[in-house]
Amino acid sequence: MSDKKAKCIYSAITGDYDFVRELKHKSPEFDYILFTNNKKVKSKTWDVRHIDNEDELSNVKLARQIKLEYYKYVPEYEFSIWVDGNIQISGDILRFLNTLPLDVSDFFIGSHPHRQNIMQEAQTCVQLKKDSHENLSKQIEAYKAEKMPFAHIPLVESGVLVRRDTKKVKKFCKAWFKQILKFTPRDQIAFSYTLWKNPMAVFLFPAFRDHYKNVFTLGIKHEKLK
Repeated sequence: MSDKKAKCIYSAITGDYDFVRELKHKSPEFDYILFTNNKKVKSKTWDVRHIDNEDELSNVKLARQIKLEYYKYVPEYEFSIWVDGNIQISGDILRFLNTLPLDVSDFFIGSHPHRQNIMQEAQTCVQLKKDSHENLSKQIEAYKAEKMPFAHIPLVESGVLVRRDTKKVKKFCKAWFKQILKFTPRDQIAFSYTLWKNPMAVFLFPAFRDHYKNVFTLGIKHEKLK
Protein backbone atom coordinates (compact mmCIF):
# COMPACT_ATOMS: atom_id res chain seq x y z
CA MET A 1 0.00 0.00 0.00
CA SER A 2 1.27 3.46 -0.89
CA ASP A 3 2.27 5.71 2.00
CA LYS A 4 1.64 8.81 -0.08
CA LYS A 5 -0.96 11.37 0.92
CA ALA A 6 -3.91 11.99 -1.35
CA LYS A 7 -4.04 15.51 -2.78
CA CYS A 8 -2.38 18.90 -2.58
CA ILE A 9 -2.60 22.28 -4.22
CA TYR A 10 0.68 24.14 -4.39
CA SER A 11 2.18 27.37 -5.68
CA ALA A 12 5.33 29.48 -5.38
CA ILE A 13 6.55 33.02 -4.94
CA THR A 14 10.23 33.63 -5.63
CA GLY A 15 12.26 36.79 -5.25
CA ASP A 16 11.16 40.14 -3.87
CA TYR A 17 8.34 41.10 -6.24
CA ASP A 18 4.88 39.65 -5.70
CA PHE A 19 2.48 39.12 -2.88
CA VAL A 20 0.50 36.22 -1.51
CA ARG A 21 -2.89 35.66 -3.07
CA GLU A 22 -4.70 34.44 0.01
CA LEU A 23 -7.13 31.57 -0.47
CA LYS A 24 -10.77 32.56 -0.50
CA HIS A 25 -11.91 28.94 -0.40
CA LYS A 26 -10.24 25.84 1.01
CA SER A 27 -11.43 22.30 0.46
CA PRO A 28 -10.65 19.86 3.29
CA GLU A 29 -9.63 17.28 0.69
CA PHE A 30 -6.44 19.20 -0.11
CA ASP A 31 -3.32 20.46 1.60
CA TYR A 32 -2.40 23.97 0.42
CA ILE A 33 1.36 24.61 0.15
CA LEU A 34 3.20 27.76 -0.89
CA PHE A 35 6.94 27.51 -1.59
CA THR A 36 9.22 30.54 -1.44
CA ASN A 37 12.86 31.53 -1.14
CA ASN A 38 11.85 34.82 0.50
CA LYS A 39 11.79 34.78 4.30
CA LYS A 40 9.40 37.75 4.30
CA VAL A 41 6.57 35.71 2.79
CA LYS A 42 3.85 34.86 5.27
CA SER A 43 0.26 33.70 4.82
CA LYS A 44 -2.90 33.21 6.84
CA THR A 45 -4.26 30.54 4.51
CA TRP A 46 -1.30 28.76 2.88
CA ASP A 47 1.20 26.43 4.50
CA VAL A 48 4.32 28.47 3.67
CA ARG A 49 7.49 26.43 3.16
CA HIS A 50 10.76 28.30 2.80
CA ILE A 51 13.32 26.73 0.51
CA ASP A 52 16.93 27.33 -0.49
CA ASN A 53 17.95 27.96 -4.07
CA GLU A 54 20.53 25.19 -4.10
CA ASP A 55 21.09 25.28 -7.86
CA GLU A 56 21.50 29.08 -7.84
CA LEU A 57 18.81 29.55 -10.46
CA SER A 58 17.29 32.89 -11.38
CA ASN A 59 14.09 33.57 -9.47
CA VAL A 60 12.05 32.92 -12.61
CA LYS A 61 13.71 29.57 -13.27
CA LEU A 62 13.46 28.60 -9.62
CA ALA A 63 9.70 29.14 -9.82
CA ARG A 64 9.66 26.97 -12.95
CA GLN A 65 11.61 24.26 -11.17
CA ILE A 66 9.06 24.15 -8.34
CA LYS A 67 6.27 24.12 -10.87
CA LEU A 68 7.63 21.45 -13.20
CA GLU A 69 9.67 19.22 -10.92
CA TYR A 70 6.74 18.57 -8.60
CA TYR A 71 8.27 15.25 -7.51
CA LYS A 72 11.04 17.14 -5.68
CA TYR A 73 8.72 19.49 -3.83
CA VAL A 74 5.53 17.51 -3.16
CA PRO A 75 6.77 13.90 -3.41
CA GLU A 76 4.44 12.73 -0.65
CA TYR A 77 1.30 13.33 -2.73
CA GLU A 78 -0.27 11.08 -5.33
CA PHE A 79 -2.22 13.92 -6.91
CA SER A 80 -1.25 17.58 -7.15
CA ILE A 81 -2.61 20.79 -8.61
CA TRP A 82 -0.23 23.60 -9.41
CA VAL A 83 -1.51 27.20 -9.48
CA ASP A 84 0.72 30.08 -10.65
CA GLY A 85 1.52 32.68 -8.02
CA ASN A 86 -0.49 35.37 -9.81
CA ILE A 87 -3.69 33.31 -9.66
CA GLN A 88 -6.01 33.43 -6.67
CA ILE A 89 -8.16 30.46 -5.74
CA SER A 90 -11.44 32.29 -5.22
CA GLY A 91 -13.91 29.39 -5.36
CA ASP A 92 -14.32 25.70 -4.72
CA ILE A 93 -11.58 23.81 -6.59
CA LEU A 94 -13.93 20.84 -6.89
CA ARG A 95 -16.06 22.84 -9.33
CA PHE A 96 -13.04 22.78 -11.61
CA LEU A 97 -11.99 19.17 -10.99
CA ASN A 98 -15.50 17.85 -11.54
CA THR A 99 -15.37 19.08 -15.13
CA LEU A 100 -12.28 16.99 -15.90
CA PRO A 101 -12.38 13.35 -17.05
CA LEU A 102 -9.90 12.22 -14.41
CA ASP A 103 -10.08 8.63 -15.59
CA VAL A 104 -8.70 9.33 -19.08
CA SER A 105 -5.35 10.93 -18.28
CA ASP A 106 -2.79 11.59 -15.55
CA PHE A 107 -1.92 15.06 -16.88
CA PHE A 108 -4.30 17.99 -17.39
CA ILE A 109 -3.37 21.44 -18.68
CA GLY A 110 -5.23 24.38 -20.22
CA SER A 111 -5.40 25.09 -23.94
CA HIS A 112 -4.18 28.55 -24.90
CA PRO A 113 -7.07 30.98 -25.41
CA HIS A 114 -5.37 33.33 -27.87
CA ARG A 115 -2.52 31.67 -29.78
CA GLN A 116 -2.17 28.46 -31.75
CA ASN A 117 1.51 27.51 -31.71
CA ILE A 118 4.91 28.33 -30.27
CA MET A 119 5.87 30.60 -33.16
CA GLN A 120 3.02 32.94 -32.26
CA GLU A 121 3.82 32.59 -28.56
CA ALA A 122 7.48 33.49 -29.08
CA GLN A 123 6.54 36.60 -31.07
CA THR A 124 4.15 37.71 -28.32
CA CYS A 125 6.75 37.10 -25.61
CA VAL A 126 9.17 39.40 -27.46
CA GLN A 127 6.49 42.07 -27.86
CA LEU A 128 5.62 41.89 -24.15
CA LYS A 129 9.32 41.87 -23.22
CA LYS A 130 9.04 38.56 -21.41
CA ASP A 131 12.35 37.55 -22.98
CA SER A 132 14.69 38.78 -25.68
CA HIS A 133 14.32 38.20 -29.39
CA GLU A 134 17.79 36.66 -29.39
CA ASN A 135 17.00 34.09 -26.69
CA LEU A 136 13.63 33.08 -28.11
CA SER A 137 14.95 32.91 -31.68
CA LYS A 138 17.70 30.57 -30.52
CA GLN A 139 15.09 28.25 -28.97
CA ILE A 140 12.76 28.32 -31.97
CA GLU A 141 15.61 27.77 -34.44
CA ALA A 142 16.82 24.77 -32.41
CA TYR A 143 13.34 23.24 -32.61
CA LYS A 144 13.15 23.99 -36.33
CA ALA A 145 16.46 22.19 -36.83
CA GLU A 146 14.86 19.08 -35.33
CA LYS A 147 11.94 19.49 -37.76
CA MET A 148 9.34 19.97 -35.05
CA PRO A 149 5.90 20.26 -36.72
CA PHE A 150 4.87 23.52 -35.03
CA ALA A 151 1.39 23.67 -36.54
CA HIS A 152 0.45 20.23 -35.23
CA ILE A 153 1.52 20.57 -31.60
CA PRO A 154 -0.97 22.38 -29.34
CA LEU A 155 -0.03 25.51 -27.44
CA VAL A 156 -1.04 25.45 -23.79
CA GLU A 157 -1.68 27.88 -20.97
CA SER A 158 0.18 26.47 -18.00
CA GLY A 159 -1.09 28.57 -15.11
CA VAL A 160 -2.99 25.60 -13.71
CA LEU A 161 -1.66 22.03 -13.89
CA VAL A 162 -3.27 18.83 -12.64
CA ARG A 163 -1.00 15.77 -12.33
CA ARG A 164 -0.89 12.30 -10.88
CA ASP A 165 2.50 11.13 -9.73
CA THR A 166 3.29 8.40 -12.26
CA LYS A 167 6.55 7.31 -13.87
CA LYS A 168 5.47 8.67 -17.23
CA VAL A 169 4.40 12.05 -15.83
CA LYS A 170 7.64 12.33 -13.87
CA LYS A 171 9.72 11.51 -16.95
CA PHE A 172 7.82 14.09 -18.97
CA CYS A 173 8.28 16.81 -16.36
CA LYS A 174 12.01 16.10 -16.07
CA ALA A 175 12.35 16.53 -19.83
CA TRP A 176 10.19 19.66 -19.69
CA PHE A 177 12.39 21.33 -17.10
CA LYS A 178 15.55 20.43 -19.04
CA GLN A 179 14.27 22.67 -21.82
CA ILE A 180 13.87 25.52 -19.32
CA LEU A 181 17.48 25.10 -18.21
CA LYS A 182 18.70 24.90 -21.79
CA PHE A 183 16.72 27.79 -23.23
CA THR A 184 14.27 30.43 -21.91
CA PRO A 185 11.91 30.18 -18.91
CA ARG A 186 8.91 30.24 -21.26
CA ASP A 187 7.43 26.94 -20.12
CA GLN A 188 4.56 27.01 -22.62
CA ILE A 189 7.02 26.97 -25.51
CA ALA A 190 9.06 24.20 -23.89
CA PHE A 191 5.89 22.19 -23.22
CA SER A 192 4.99 21.86 -26.90
CA TYR A 193 8.47 20.62 -27.76
CA THR A 194 8.53 18.21 -24.83
CA LEU A 195 5.15 16.77 -25.78
CA TRP A 196 6.38 16.19 -29.32
CA LYS A 197 9.53 14.43 -28.10
CA ASN A 198 7.79 12.56 -25.26
CA PRO A 199 4.27 11.65 -26.45
CA MET A 200 1.85 11.26 -23.59
CA ALA A 201 -1.91 11.32 -23.11
CA VAL A 202 -2.57 14.92 -22.08
CA PHE A 203 -6.06 16.34 -21.57
CA LEU A 204 -6.49 19.99 -22.54
CA PHE A 205 -9.18 21.80 -20.58
CA PRO A 206 -10.56 25.22 -21.62
CA ALA A 207 -8.61 28.29 -20.57
CA PHE A 208 -9.15 28.82 -16.85
CA ARG A 209 -9.40 32.60 -17.12
CA ASP A 210 -12.44 32.31 -19.38
CA HIS A 211 -14.17 29.12 -18.29
CA TYR A 212 -13.45 28.83 -14.57
CA LYS A 213 -13.97 32.37 -13.32
CA ASN A 214 -15.92 31.01 -10.35
CA VAL A 215 -12.77 29.19 -9.17
CA PHE A 216 -9.71 31.13 -10.34
CA THR A 217 -9.03 34.87 -10.45
CA LEU A 218 -6.06 36.03 -12.47
CA GLY A 219 -4.16 38.96 -10.98
CA ILE A 220 -1.78 41.21 -12.87
CA LYS A 221 -0.60 43.39 -10.00
CA HIS A 222 2.87 42.76 -8.61
CA GLU A 223 4.29 44.49 -5.56
CA LYS A 224 7.63 44.46 -3.80
CA LEU A 225 7.36 42.52 -0.58
CA LYS A 226 7.96 44.67 2.48
